[in-house]
Amino acid sequence: MKEILENILLAIKGYEKDEFLKEAHLGNILSFIHQNLGKDSWVGIYRFVEGKLILSSFQGTPACEIIKIGKGVVGTSFANKEVIYVNDVSKIENYICCDEKAKSEICLPLYKDDNIVAILDVDLPFVHDFKEEIDLYSKIAKIVEIFL
Repeated sequence: MKEILENILLAIKGYEKDEFLKEAHLGNILSFIHQNLGKDSWVGIYRFVEGKLILSSFQGTPACEIIKIGKGVVGTSFANKEVIYVNDVSKIENYICCDEKAKSEICLPLYKDDNIVAILDVDLPFVHDFKEEIDLYSKIAKIVEIFL
């Protein structure tokens, strides 16, 4: 998995230097992640709007459109302002199931001017330990932040 994430970082290298194509770059970054993690993966952004997390750009199956702060992995990541990963979503009570194929999840806070504005959410269709890859996901998240 580390090699896949390293390849994604190589594919999106240079995007951060061109903000003119903001939306196109964001869509392509999410597409690179989705395609490289497999067709049953899911990747998307939940933006903070009027006290809730609202589904924004994503790749994968249809998803939950509104998540309350503190609810599920996405809402908890936002509330705690920290990266949260769950190796096996069937093991947690607070999990919000938007797609029954999801088996593991990582959520990374996204910032603008030192304020948390969104969450990058990645779901995998298999049980997975993200511990060794947090740094790589965080590098991808830093690039995504530029286009919010």
